[in-house]
Amino acid sequence: MYWITPIITATAGWLAVILTIKAIFWPKTPINLGFVKIQGLIPKYRKKLPDIASQIFDSDTISNNALMEKIRYVDTSDDTDRIIEEKLDIFIVSIKKEMPMVSMFLSDSVTYTIKDLAKRELTSAIPEIMEKIAPKILEGFNINTVIEEKLQDYTADKIENIIRTSAKKELRIAKLCGGALGFMLGLIQVAIAAYMSL
Repeated sequence: MYWITPIITATAGWLAVILTIKAIFWPKTPINLGFVKIQGLIPKYRKKLPDIASQIFDSDTISNNALMEKIRYVDTSDDTDRIIEEKLDIFIVSIKKEMPMVSMFLSDSVTYTIKDLAKRELTSAIPEIMEKIAPKILEGFNINTVIEEKLQDYTADKIENIIRTSAKKELRIAKLCGGALGFMLGLIQVAIAAYMSL
């Protein structure tokens, strides 16, 4: 009958992990047992998540100055070149349409020269524009407030679904490890019992 012990301990280890995972999300509402109230970890602290996130992403961790530094090093040359090129083409077409007399002097070579000069001037002005505009954009922006507002919308069910979906593989491995550990403990108990019976 010794073989039953590893099966029992493996089952116990597997169930223990399942119950531990379940305790993270359940019960959704507090259950009063008289001497103690029990509630799932996530439901219990869901309302505190924004405060916890705010402490993690405090002003010393993510500041507008830090965001500004990131913006300075973002390479947007390809996008800006394309947009400037498109806008200049539209501008020249509009000039030729609105001022037919001027179009007589806008040969292909002249048009190319004007576009090239305008493009170089506009491209060189972009860093200066960003330096002046970005601080004003970030002035009323607070990353902590954004995170808090987003987390306020997350229900306990939604958080559970996200965790179970994203950590599906890890949760399955944890259950298997619980069963394997229980099985090993059972084998150890059998070995000890067998040795003692000698």
